[in-house]
Amino acid sequence: MMISIAIVEDDKDDRTRIEKVLLTYQREHNCIFRMKAFDNGLLLKQEMEQAYRANTYLLDIEMAQMDGIQTAKMIREKDPEAFLILISRHPEKAYQIIDSNVFRFVEKREIEEKLPQALSSMLERLEWERQENCCYFRNSVSGLEVIYYRDILYLTRSGKYVLVKKQNEEIRVRGSLKQAMEQLDSDQFVFADKGRIINVNYVIKVDKQSVSLTNGETIEVSVHGAANMKEKMRQKWQGI
Repeated sequence: MMISIAIVEDDKDDRTRIEKVLLTYQREHNCIFRMKAFDNGLLLKQEMEQAYRANTYLLDIEMAQMDGIQTAKMIREKDPEAFLILISRHPEKAYQIIDSNVFRFVEKREIEEKLPQALSSMLERLEWERQENCCYFRNSVSGLEVIYYRDILYLTRSGKYVLVKKQNEEIRVRGSLKQAMEQLDSDQFVFADKGRIINVNYVIKVDKQSVSLTNGETIEVSVHGAANMKEKMRQKWQGI
């Protein structure tokens, strides 16, 4: 399983400690962490304004430029589904961030002991969501990806691959659209034509041979695909 993790920590020594824990954990638990470090919350904000997203954010509370409390609130505005793990020398400050839906709080003096426990709890939650909330696991060119149905706008055929269009990125996976549809196994996805599958949850308008999506895109579809889309949307709205 590949998990992207943003480390937001202005203390170089503490950042090194965190990175060592992550490297040890992924080696011992057969998972892959795609890590990116930031010296402060302001740098992360700038990256997120350019569409950067992570599955998990490890935040130091005390930072000179945009502290962890401000950073957590900013992340929640831009990425409400992400895991937030707060790290601090002052546990009494944790209450200040209760409204940001923090997943775990770790004291800095216990990073080596408590951070692995928090990571295990996070992976258990991801596995539960995969089983209960329709996650889509697929072997991509870069490794094993975790792709939630709610993040997928549509899928298109590209030679021997399928391009999965998410809100802020495209992921290339091996296989055919037919195989992808079998893997998805969900009524919210519809063949728009032979070369594209669309998530009806992001469709706001269906014409005879095109659909409009919530991200502003208009996509050409077959007449048959448009009819299927309208029927799926009717069933969704009527709760069928």
